[in-house]
Amino acid sequence: TSDPLPCPGGTYRDMLNGTTVTDCFPCTCGHYCPPGSELPIVCPDGSYCPEMATNASVCPGGYYCTGRLTVGGVGSCEPEICPPGHFCPPASPFYYECYNATYCP
Repeated sequence: TSDPLPCPGGTYRDMLNGTTVTDCFPCTCGHYCPPGSELPIVCPDGSYCPEMATNASVCPGGYYCTGRLTVGGVGSCEPEICPPGHFCPPASPFYYECYNATYCP
């Protein structure tokens, strides 16, 4: 071939001499891999990245996504539901206690 082909989105390759697309590794959950990635990128706080993600997804309201705040610094694989008595705005890396004079089911 005259030019190397990038690994597709959701995969990466950190080694030389790949010969087929199957030589590209699946991006692990908690990370994302745009097309042509050499290494997986840790999903940022307030977002989540399922396996083979091509980009980070913003954590929806009512959920929290700890990202690199987890033990080991691995990003969130999926949103965690906000516990009762707390609230979670969109893109929240953690949950917040419900204020005085309010309630959070």
